[in-house]
Amino acid sequence: MAISSSDWNPDSEIVTGIGQVVSANLTRANELFRDKKERTRTDDGQWLELVYCILAGTQVPVERARAAHDRLCVPENRARIALREVARNPEVALEWIQGELVAAGYRYPATKARAIVSAAQFFESEYEGRPSLFLQAAEPRELRIRLARDVSGVGIKIASHWLRNTGALVGTVDVHLRRFIESVVLHVDLADTGDHFPDGTFVLYERVLAEVADALDEPLPQVQFALWLYARERCSPGICSGCPLAGVCSRARPALF
Repeated sequence: MAISSSDWNPDSEIVTGIGQVVSANLTRANELFRDKKERTRTDDGQWLELVYCILAGTQVPVERARAAHDRLCVPENRARIALREVARNPEVALEWIQGELVAAGYRYPATKARAIVSAAQFFESEYEGRPSLFLQAAEPRELRIRLARDVSGVGIKIASHWLRNTGALVGTVDVHLRRFIESVVLHVDLADTGDHFPDGTFVLYERVLAEVADALDEPLPQVQFALWLYARERCSPGICSGCPLAGVCSRARPALF
């Protein structure tokens, strides 16, 4: 589906409303972005962030993904979850990671344990065990293609999530932003297929976010974070009262304007 440039006329009601939403949430969005960049300054930080993005990548509630990540990455486990340790002892690591995820009540322990091990082996064999070398190797969209191609269990969505969190200028779309884009911008349900969110649709929605950021003259990651905060806190629970986009949202509840 093509996105018409007229959809992003800076004077349009949609862009004006989105601008108000972004402006109201931009301070928190900047804080989130700075925090993630700070946490991922080192190879170790980049690796642990990828572990989190793998765990958060398949319709798993944020709280459950964080709990599983925290269990794997507590200080007493840092030697076991270290990239080189996982890469050099994959069978031991696979069994341990899967056991920890089961203990954390995580939904996909075997699949995600394999993805974490695969990622460690990729960085160890191709980039000396240093994610920072990988991040310097090409522009972000090429990097995510490499990750999706070469790491089992890491697709374009997980790769985009991780790259954004390391400071790359890419967008990422979760269930909250997906609903926001469909109801406010496109007025369609292109991705209304349960857990299935095809890569082609993801790229389309990422382009929508990029065009929004361009129209607002704000950096893409910060716009994405600002809209994500709003969509998670207001749109997903159906809090429409006072929303500047209620008049153009296909899911708005008129009685609550």
